[in-house]
Amino acid sequence: MKDTLDILPQFERLEDLYAHRLQLPLYLKQTPSPSRTLKRLFLKSTSVQWMQGRSFPKLLSVQLYGLISPEALLSRDPVNLPVCAQFTYDDHLLQPLTAFNLPQSTTRNSK
Repeated sequence: MKDTLDILPQFERLEDLYAHRLQLPLYLKQTPSPSRTLKRLFLKSTSVQWMQGRSFPKLLSVQLYGLISPEALLSRDPVNLPVCAQFTYDDHLLQPLTAFNLPQSTTRNSK
């Protein structure tokens, strides 16, 4: 999808998000989003700047593949994943990994 799609505010209680080729906008911190309810996140060829500065207190599993503009995460506050136990990141840019705060992660994969 080439155009930005503003859908996250409609999914305030979403637990699983599986997205492929989706361009999401940058959301302000006060914009409603599923960040408080997400448990599993799988993004492939999808933008991640919407995660900037957000905390995901229930997110257990994150899989990120071939992201759109992952470097956008470097210019903002970190993405907090306090209970994330599985984190997979597969992208040609490795520096955006530093934007993720993963204090509970026991498995960290990057390809």
